[in-house]
Amino acid sequence: MLAVADSAQQGFFDASWCGNVVPRDSFYGLLAEQGERIVRDGDFADCYVEGRGRPSIPPSTLAKILLLAYRCGLSDRQAMEAVRFDLRWKVALCLPLDHEGFHPTSLVKFRARLLLHGKERVVFERSLELASELGLLSGPVEQILDSTPMLGAAAVQDTVTLVRSGVRKLLDAVKGADSRAARELRRGLRFDYARPRLKPEGDWQDRNARLELLAEVALDAERALRAVEADDELLAAPAIAEAARVLREIIGQEFQVADDDVPRVRGGRRGRQILSAHDPEMRHGRQTSARRFTGYKLHAAAASEAPILTAISLSAGNEHDGQKAGALVDQQPQQRRPKRVIGDTAYGNVEVREQLEQRSISVLAPVHSSSPKEGTIAKEEFAIDLAAETVTCPYSSWSGSG
Repeated sequence: MLAVADSAQQGFFDASWCGNVVPRDSFYGLLAEQGERIVRDGDFADCYVEGRGRPSIPPSTLAKILLLAYRCGLSDRQAMEAVRFDLRWKVALCLPLDHEGFHPTSLVKFRARLLLHGKERVVFERSLELASELGLLSGPVEQILDSTPMLGAAAVQDTVTLVRSGVRKLLDAVKGADSRAARELRRGLRFDYARPRLKPEGDWQDRNARLELLAEVALDAERALRAVEADDELLAAPAIAEAARVLREIIGQEFQVADDDVPRVRGGRRGRQILSAHDPEMRHGRQTSARRFTGYKLHAAAASEAPILTAISLSAGNEHDGQKAGALVDQQPQQRRPKRVIGDTAYGNVEVREQLEQRSISVLAPVHSSSPKEGTIAKEEFAIDLAAETVTCPYSSWSGSG
């Protein structure tokens, strides 16, 4: 602990002695020693304006905090508590012992800044460069493809909250472009949208009264849409056009209009595309037939010989795992593209095989097997000769070549 005390007097942690506090080969020790090779302040220079605003937290420090938080599965608030109290984090971030950490909103703003300036892949790309320099990635190594659920951050909204939140987002978009037009738009609506999670007053327990209230909610949203869509100048603003598009889609999925022009809630079992006005791209998905989730799918390719991700991609939660196979290959430089990929049954179907065959990549993946329907023949009963490229039916002399 003498080294710790001495370094605290200096005001920072020196990576040369971090092995006295945490193991050098641990994630924390490696980040302390190699962090500057992975992420630097200069990588984010385009995200800031020199000489304006308050002094900012070093962006490389915030990027490392995000890495640590993701690895440890911590929320923003928990991550900042770790920065303040966890000695391992102070070593990894090269912070003094008495550093009090930062406010959790610093991470929220930093993420928004990364997305706004297209810097969200900086650490990933730099890690691949470093792996190539160290010889961990050399040439077209065999890769493994897989995907995993990524839970959405927004809550799934019911019909009333979904529509009202959509109207609120439209009002906010109009206000951002023209505050006077926003005031006029609000005056033309029946309901107040200051707090969209609150339902309009009424007897929501009575079925008939509830249906009437739902119809009024839809009609009010339609009033807002028609007012905006009638103004070409407002609709020319990208934010307003996007908010109007989302609200129009929400109304279409939640209501149907009969001959009397009265919107009615769609009945029966139905698939909802938009689940939250705050995150309209979030979808319901299935990890297995019994396990469901709401959010996205993270698709990844990894080198089979070294535990290094070579490509990552994101899709809606309801998309099939294999749909991103081609995209994972395409984002890699030509000299590093694999000759063969390995995957589970999601990558063994015909579509994925054809997709990768067009890129001169072979696939090692099991063919999905399922119980045959009545009057059909199970796949396993066919004789497949890969050398001759033929498939023979077990109940006839017919055979076909592929």
